[in-house]
Amino acid sequence: MGKRRGFKVVSIAASCLASLLLMGNAFAAPNSSNVSVPPKAVNFATPLAGFNPLTASASELERYGLPEKPKEGTKAYDNWAEAVKSKNKVDVTVEKIGLEFGAVTSTVNTVNYSGYKVTTARTYTKAVGTTYVPTNVSNSTSTATWAGLTNSANNYIIQAGACDNEPGSSTPFFWYENYPDAAYKLTGLTAHGGDKYYVSVGYNAGETTASIYISNITTGSYSSISIPVNYPANSATEYILENPTSSVGYENVGNIDMTGSYTYKIGTSVYTETVYSGTENLTKFIMKNGTSTYYSPQTINSSGTFTNLKY
Repeated sequence: MGKRRGFKVVSIAASCLASLLLMGNAFAAPNSSNVSVPPKAVNFATPLAGFNPLTASASELERYGLPEKPKEGTKAYDNWAEAVKSKNKVDVTVEKIGLEFGAVTSTVNTVNYSGYKVTTARTYTKAVGTTYVPTNVSNSTSTATWAGLTNSANNYIIQAGACDNEPGSSTPFFWYENYPDAAYKLTGLTAHGGDKYYVSVGYNAGETTASIYISNITTGSYSSISIPVNYPANSATEYILENPTSSVGYENVGNIDMTGSYTYKIGTSVYTETVYSGTENLTKFIMKNGTSTYYSPQTINSSGTFTNLKY
C-alpha cells in the first residue's frame, strides 16, 4: 500500500527572491503589490482594462500569468475559456500551513489518494484540472482536490488545488506545494465548499520556476503567481482527490468530478491534450485503508472527466 513520504521545509535564500523580482521578461511581470508578498511567491501583473484573454496573443497571456490557449473546438479549450471569464484578479499573499500534501508510490491502493497519474513518457510543461472545492464536514480531518506535475523518479511534485479546511478550522482555501517542500495557503482568493474551479500548474525548466493559475469559476475571481522550484517535476501529471489527514480519519465529501488535461513538448512543438483512458498509460489510485475503500476513481471519458466515487 502506498504511503506518504517524509518532507522537509527548504528555506529560500533572499537572492532567489531578488532574482524573481528583477526578472525583465514577459513571464515574471510583477507589479507594485509584490512588496507585501513573502519570498515564496510573486503575483503576476493585473491585465489592463479591456484586456480579452480569448483574443490575446500567447505572449500577452504569459505576461499576465494566464494559461496558454488550447486548440479551439476541444474540451481543454472549453474549460480554459470558462476559466478565463473570471475577471476579478486577486493578488495573494502566501502562508505556510501544517498540512502536507504529497506523493505516494505507484501502487494502486493507497491510504490517501483517489485519482489518476498519466505516465506516458513525455516532457510535460503543464497540468490542468477543472474540479470542485470539497465541502467541509469535519474540523478534525481534511480533503483536497488538485492537479500537478510529477517527477516519477523521486516523487517530487509541483501541485496546486483546494482544501476544505485545516484541522481545527472549517474554512476552505486554495493552496500550492512543491513537494517535499511545505504547502502554502493563498490568502486573498476566497474558496467555498462546492465552488467549481480551474487550476493550471506550469513548470518553466529554464527559469526553475512554476506558474500557478487558479480561477474560481463560481465567484469569478482568479489569482496567478510565480514560485521558485526547488524540486523539479515534468515527467508525469496527476489529478487527485487526497486525504492528507488519513492517520486521523476519513470524511465523506460526496462524489467529486475532475477533468484533466496537460501540455507537453516534443522538440520545439507544443501539444495540449485531455486525459483519456483509451490513449494513456495511467496509474489508478484507490483510497483504501486495510479492507475499507473510501474513494475510487471511475473510468475517464473521452472529455477527460472522471468521478471520484465515495464508497
